[in-house]
Amino acid sequence: MATEQRSGIEEMSATTIESTMSSIKKMIVLGAAFVVLGYVLLLIAGIEDLFTIWAWADSTKMWFKLGGVGHILVGIFISLVAIIRTLSLVPDRLSARL
Repeated sequence: MATEQRSGIEEMSATTIESTMSSIKKMIVLGAAFVVLGYVLLLIAGIEDLFTIWAWADSTKMWFKLGGVGHILVGIFISLVAIIRTLSLVPDRLSARL
């Protein structure tokens, strides 16, 4: 008679896995929204630099540039966290009995 040794890790239920996957999708969308907003801020600053439409002060243009880069980095960070959460689900997803 073979005895099965189990570690302290419990299997996740299928509903838990599905809800986690749903939250990962929301994180990816949120990260993409931050990246798009960052590119829009950089585009506004670039257009202002090229054409001088509104005659903003240099500090305002710098705010748009730094804000754009910051939003892009936050979007990348959120997406990386979602990827790490996805990779942590792989063992549970492979062992799930659906």
